[in-house]
Amino acid sequence: MRDDKRGQISSTLPPLLERLGIEPALWLKTASNIEVGNMVGSETSIKAALPILQRQKKSGLRLPDS
Repeated sequence: MRDDKRGQISSTLPPLLERLGIEPALWLKTASNIEVGNMVGSETSIKAALPILQRQKKSGLRLPDS
């Protein structure tokens, strides 16, 4: 804890990726693909982003729609 910070994450909480239901290996692969310009998201969100980004191909990692 620090006096100049307004909050903290409880040490009793599980790790963030676990709380989000994301496998660490999948997150590493996803983060690596972001670095090379691929899109990451649900099928729905990637399709919605294509016209905004002026792209036609759905290249990238598709995560399950929730």
